[in-house]
Amino acid sequence: AAAVLILFMIGETLEGYSAKKAQKGIQSLASLLPDTSILIKQNGTSEVIKSSEIKIGDFIEVKPGERLAIDGKIFKGTTNMDESLLTGESLPVYKTEGDKVVAGSINTDGNIIVEALLPGNNNAVTRMVKMVEEAQSSKTRIMRSIERFSRVYTPIILLIGTLTAVIPPLFLNLAWNEWIYRGLTILLIGCPCALVI
Repeated sequence: AAAVLILFMIGETLEGYSAKKAQKGIQSLASLLPDTSILIKQNGTSEVIKSSEIKIGDFIEVKPGERLAIDGKIFKGTTNMDESLLTGESLPVYKTEGDKVVAGSINTDGNIIVEALLPGNNNAVTRMVKMVEEAQSSKTRIMRSIERFSRVYTPIILLIGTLTAVIPPLFLNLAWNEWIYRGLTILLIGCPCALVI
């Protein structure tokens, strides 16, 4: 019984640890996005605004060394973009006017103006964060099938364990201690946790 409980607790602990680690990794990725961006107005002047306030069609200036806060396309200028944060590709990718760029990329050398294709609060990084959170909260197909199985399996094992503990002593006049022990053994071995382990 102790071995089954320990193994089950170890499994739960490892699952919780890996879920927290994944969540921290994605949140640290989101924290790398700049809080502010330089908005280029129609009259040519610039203004510093919160990245979350960027609307579709806004023009954002991204200077060399800055990280992109939005998903968009290059309206003016050329540059090499470091997309390793999202794609894992270590070499910068050359981008020119009309090419799409994603949030989290680093503008390595050119001064560019990017047209926002999505609002500032809806970019590749925030979508990744939402997907990870949804994946952690939703149950997998296997989990759902195990739950359906356990709804039928568990009552049957409880019934078999109870009958094993009660019938021989009552009807065959055998020792209660021995048959209660055997009934508990069936419950222990037959519990879904033990079956999975």
